[in-house]
Amino acid sequence: MSALGEAVRIPERRQSTDPLLLVNTTSGMVRGSKLTNSYAYLGIPYGNPTSGSSRFRPATPVAYSSSTIDATNFGLTCPQYVDAISAKVNAFIDIVAPPVSQQSENCLSINVWTKTSTRSNASSHPNGSGGAAVLLWIYGGGFQYGGSNSEPFNFQNFVEAQDDVILVSFNYRTSIFGFPLSPQIRAMDANIGWNRGLEDRDLAIKWVANNIAAFGGDPKRITLFGESAGGASADAWAFANENNTSPLVQSVIIQSGAVSGLDIAEGDIQKNWTAPTSKWNQVANHSAVNCGVNDNAAQLQCMQQVPFTSLLTALNQLNISFGPAADGFLYFSDFKARSAAGRFARVPTLIGSNSDEATILTGLWDSNTALMLSESQVVTPLIFTCPARQEAADRVSAGVPTYRYHPALMAYHSAETPIVFNTFPAAYLGNKAHPVTIPAAQRQVSAFMQGAWAAFARDPVNGLPNYGWPRYSPNTATMAQIALNNSGQTVYQPTDQVDLDCNAVIPVGGSVYQLLQQLASY
Repeated sequence: MSALGEAVRIPERRQSTDPLLLVNTTSGMVRGSKLTNSYAYLGIPYGNPTSGSSRFRPATPVAYSSSTIDATNFGLTCPQYVDAISAKVNAFIDIVAPPVSQQSENCLSINVWTKTSTRSNASSHPNGSGGAAVLLWIYGGGFQYGGSNSEPFNFQNFVEAQDDVILVSFNYRTSIFGFPLSPQIRAMDANIGWNRGLEDRDLAIKWVANNIAAFGGDPKRITLFGESAGGASADAWAFANENNTSPLVQSVIIQSGAVSGLDIAEGDIQKNWTAPTSKWNQVANHSAVNCGVNDNAAQLQCMQQVPFTSLLTALNQLNISFGPAADGFLYFSDFKARSAAGRFARVPTLIGSNSDEATILTGLWDSNTALMLSESQVVTPLIFTCPARQEAADRVSAGVPTYRYHPALMAYHSAETPIVFNTFPAAYLGNKAHPVTIPAAQRQVSAFMQGAWAAFARDPVNGLPNYGWPRYSPNTATMAQIALNNSGQTVYQPTDQVDLDCNAVIPVGGSVYQLLQQLASY
């Protein structure tokens, strides 16, 4: 499966008196854009700025604006550091990190796409009951970088092709801004946790639950989904809500992001929070930051007051990554054990991994093709296939309606994302000077996956069986093999061949361990 296809359409900026352009939200009255057969409301603030003394702190919801909010453009992206390898990966899949001038700590914004008919019928569902299903997207990026303003994440094509579904995306904090790994923060917030990027996610979920009815959506039909780190975030949400009898999210889709796989990739990244060589202190003591290694209140205040660009300089020169750390609230140290014990929200789950996840990275890591393929054959099952297999089995054992998929034929990490959204560029891997003809089979796969995701969102329990996709049961012909043998067909098969390596003991060392560490930051 490749990331090729038709170019994404940019929202049209039409001046209009169309009353449906205006939506009243808890953030204020917003004015969006009319597209071909949909409306887009972009860059709506859901959280207050996180600069100064609010840096590294829990986000707070914005107050109602007395002025109409211009929702015709995406909001600024949160500050982020993209290492050299990740930059190559992003270029390969046509995701370009914005320049620093387009980054800001006033970045917590949300985007809504709704079909014209859905928006027109919103007044018929004042409380959202009977409204459209909602798919709430979390972008990936290894918790190091990412944003909703990327070509593959324009959801116009999706909502215009599907009835009864709204798509939503949002920005959240990443790297040191979202996951500071600070000893001061850890001490201050022992009773609430310290994973700010995951807290941003939860704040966005609350905003959607409180506002989506005004756009024509049903707040009782929210599906949380994401790819890579976004999938891991959706999965982590399920583990964090094991005892929630009235969750705001009714189902999850985990694309190449079974969170238990990150245990292997990242290891224990927080063995010593206060050591002079800890990640936090390395950044604090960098010459661009100059806050020293004394982990006291003065150091934290210094880290909050320096320009965010100084922190980015330090991250760039030190080449270190920050990510979620177990806090017992939103992220845990024992996801595997929790999964085996059934300690997750009992919400229907669609989970999958691609056939050759790691080739996108090993191909950039090693020029030797044979070595590249052999490394991928270790990393793909270890981090992706087998954790997805086990988590799917654990959910089935707990009685959770579960569905599993597996895009075939060298489908690399993230390959399925533009396929689902029908936003694959009509050029060779992002090279606009190299247009290509899109094969009919690829369009067929895109239509199938998009329809399946929408069917699951509309009815997480019976939507996929009614679509022809059976509920997953290990060792039976219930896993969706998508684009099998380079065709446009989906075939339901047992998992024997896909899961073949899951019972093997795979040594991890040398270059493969380095590869896992690199993959954890992607």
